[in-house]
Amino acid sequence: MELRYSDQPLTPMLKKDGEYVEVSWPEALELEDVLSRLKELEK
Repeated sequence: MELRYSDQPLTPMLKKDGEYVEVSWPEALELEDVLSRLKELEK
C-alpha cells in the first residue's frame, strides 16, 4: 500500500540468508518475471 499512496515510499527489505537487505520494488512484489516478459513482448 505504501508504494501506491506515498510520494516517497521506503525501500523494501526482504530477509535473505538470515538478514534483511534492501531490494527493488519489483523483486519485493515478485514482479521481475512479469516485467521481463512484458519487455520481451514490446520488442
